[in-house]
Amino acid sequence: MAGPRLRIFSLHGRVIIYVLIIAALFLVRGGLRCGNLSERLKPRETAMKTLSVAGLDLAPRLVPALLGHYRRDYPDLSIEIETGGSAQALEAVANRRADLAFLSRPPAPDEQARIRDARGDTALWYPVALGAVEVLRNPGAPVESLDVSVLRALAGGGSSPVFTRLYVPDPNTGLWAAFRQRLGLAPADTVRNGEVVFLADESQVMRAVAAEPRALGLGSSLSLPANLDSLGVAPMAVGTDSTRASLPTYQAVGYGEYPLYHYLYAACLPSGSTSGNMFLSYLVSARGQRQVERDGWLPAKRPLREVVVTTGPIGG
Repeated sequence: MAGPRLRIFSLHGRVIIYVLIIAALFLVRGGLRCGNLSERLKPRETAMKTLSVAGLDLAPRLVPALLGHYRRDYPDLSIEIETGGSAQALEAVANRRADLAFLSRPPAPDEQARIRDARGDTALWYPVALGAVEVLRNPGAPVESLDVSVLRALAGGGSSPVFTRLYVPDPNTGLWAAFRQRLGLAPADTVRNGEVVFLADESQVMRAVAAEPRALGLGSSLSLPANLDSLGVAPMAVGTDSTRASLPTYQAVGYGEYPLYHYLYAACLPSGSTSGNMFLSYLVSARGQRQVERDGWLPAKRPLREVVVTTGPIGG
C-alpha cells in the first residue's frame, strides 16, 4: 500500500507546483498586476461607498449638478470633487486619487503611453457635453466679428493687423488643444510669437482682455460665468468662408453654426474602481444625456431636434 500512497502524494505535489507556476506566470505577464491586487479584492460594497471625480474647473456648474442627480440613486454615496484641468484630472485617475476624470480634450498619445507603462491599462473616455470655445473681446474692440482665418494666423504663430494679443488659459486645462484642433492646427502647448500669451486661468484672461481693446481671449462656455458684460468682456462672433459669423449661443453651437466647439469628456481606467465605471456608464446613457440637457447644457449625443422618419404626412 505504501507504493500507491507515495504515487498519490507525488501526483498531488506536482499538481500544486504546476498551479503555482501558472499563477506566477499570470501575475508576471500582466493578467493581474500585483499593484492592483488589493484594489481588485475590495468588496463591491466598499468600492461603492465613495466616488471621487477630478476636473471640476472645466465645468464648475454642470459637474456638481450631474453628481447631485446621480446621488439620488445612491443616497449613501460619499462624493469627493477635485479641482483642476484636463492634465491634472487625468493624472489623478492614473494615480488612483480619483475614480473619474473630466477632460476638455481626449488624452494625448504620450499620456496614454505613460498610463499604460505605469498601470498596464489605458484610459477610456467618452463625450458627455458639448461646449463652445468662446473668443472674448473688449467692448471697445475695432470689430465685433471675425473669420477663423484670423484666429488661425494668431494661434499658428502669425500676426493680425487688427488684434495684437491672444490671451489663453493654462494649456493644462485642455482648451488650447481643443481650439487648435478646430482650427485644423497640430496640437501644441506653446508658440514662439509674442501675440499668444498664456495665463493661469480664464479669470486672468478676462481681466487682460478687459484692459486691452485690441486683445482677444479664449474661454469655454462650460466654465465661463454668465455675466460677461459686467466683467468688461463680450463674446466675439466667428464665421468661416462658407458661413456667416455667429455668436456662441446654445442654438448656434448645437446646429453647428458656430465653428469653434469642444466636448467635455469623462474618463476612467477599465481596471479602476466600480464606482467610477458606474458613474461613467450613467453619464453616457440616454438618461444621463437627458439630464445634461435638462440642466441647460448641450448633451454630446442628443440632437436639438428629434429626427422623424415617416412614409406619410407628419400629424396627418
